[in-house]
Amino acid sequence: MLQDCKTYSGEPLDKMTIRTFCKYYRVAYEAYRDWDAEEDFNDPQDDVEFYRKRHFKRFSDKLDLDSEEDFQKFDHDHYGELGFSRTNVLADDYTVPGKWVIRVSVSYSSQIWDGMKVALALYEAGAPLHIDYAERLLAAVEETDYVRLTSYTFHNYLNWQEETSVYSLPWEYQCDYKEYGVTREQLKELIRCSEWMPERKLKIQHKVPLESPLYDLMRDKVSEPMFLYDIRMMMWKDYDGYVGTFHYSEFAKNGYRPYLNESKIQQVYNTWSEAITAGLLELIERRKNDGNI
Repeated sequence: MLQDCKTYSGEPLDKMTIRTFCKYYRVAYEAYRDWDAEEDFNDPQDDVEFYRKRHFKRFSDKLDLDSEEDFQKFDHDHYGELGFSRTNVLADDYTVPGKWVIRVSVSYSSQIWDGMKVALALYEAGAPLHIDYAERLLAAVEETDYVRLTSYTFHNYLNWQEETSVYSLPWEYQCDYKEYGVTREQLKELIRCSEWMPERKLKIQHKVPLESPLYDLMRDKVSEPMFLYDIRMMMWKDYDGYVGTFHYSEFAKNGYRPYLNESKIQQVYNTWSEAITAGLLELIERRKNDGNI
């Protein structure tokens, strides 16, 4: 399948409609969700109604289900993610110019095996199929790719790195708990057999002095200096503002761009601490302005 889908497999379609897309979306969704015993499968028989029930987006009842022009309107606001693992199913007319194919995008931070189940189901259903990064996924399936061992994997794999697969190693004490699935002996063997990057010096984060404006909203609650991470979590809990960061890379620029809830802050900072501090100060300013103190 992966060999076939490096370009595309099946016969591309001359026309794409909402009804046609929903048929393939259902195939993909049911393959993706078949592992979930709690899933409610009392679903409509009609593919379009199934899509309306299961997808994150809604679309107007006024759209013609068999019109390519109306599919273009539907597709303009379409988000093809099957779940929260960045496995997407889309229709495109640029892989084969002037024709339509169903594209499976097992993109950054995806679970590769879930993506492969989806792709295989579409392949067996006869969909005109294109799989993004098919060569890299084939290497992962054949276990010929590089695997990165790390303690932190969130949104940072199957992206631009040389390796395709990522294995999140537990801390040694976690090996005593069955849910982590690795014994101490296995952990030591993994470490022994792996090729490791050179050690780097890390800057240890210090506690934020009490005179910092980061404490302005909670001075009556704090009597001792806190780490930046703890301030961030306290602000999230008490003032409904989640501050996070995007790792930003563009041309020669590298750094961290903060965001507050869903709102991005445009400036890019050199370090995570600088970006989080900027985001927290923005949150504090907003809460002062809206009187939520």
